[in-house]
Amino acid sequence: MQKINWATRLTLLRISLTPLLAVFLYYHYYFWALLVFVIAALTDAIDGFIARVFDQKTWLGSFLDPAADKLLLLTAFVLLTFSKSVPLPIPDWVTIIIVFRDIIIVIGAGITLFVIVDWVIKPTILGKINTVFQFGTILFATIANLLISKGIQGINYQRILYLLAYTTLVLTMLSGLLYLRSGALRLLGVKKTE
Repeated sequence: MQKINWATRLTLLRISLTPLLAVFLYYHYYFWALLVFVIAALTDAIDGFIARVFDQKTWLGSFLDPAADKLLLLTAFVLLTFSKSVPLPIPDWVTIIIVFRDIIIVIGAGITLFVIVDWVIKPTILGKINTVFQFGTILFATIANLLISKGIQGINYQRILYLLAYTTLVLTMLSGLLYLRSGALRLLGVKKTE
């Protein structure tokens, strides 16, 4: 049995932080939610660095890392959109499209992995940029809600959040189309053995 390396351990830590983030966001403890989210985001950066520099890339890691990101980000998007009494919610239709896009991608990846057993999931440049913008949107939304809940005004939080959210939405849709195209090409490239 293969030992779990440090890169994968950090990914598992990120997964374990997600329920804690959910509780803090649900009960509007934005300072603690921000702290947990920043720690989780750092584990994402560090585990990728460790995997590359110390050659700890594994099939398990290539699956768990994006799954951990999706779990963390979708949890935050949903709670910052649909929780009651959020001072500055993320636009609901943005979150709905992001969630459905990821569901479609997961189903497509599952089908592709079922047909092509040795297929390795490789993130695209656009996918990485999209993930950065999703992290940035959640980070800003959490900070803005923290400041608003403390009565700190001064900038147009909503305008900035909407700009981030809509940019993220466009990147999410474009990267989703690229992933679907990649998966479809992989499936069409499989030769029938019957």
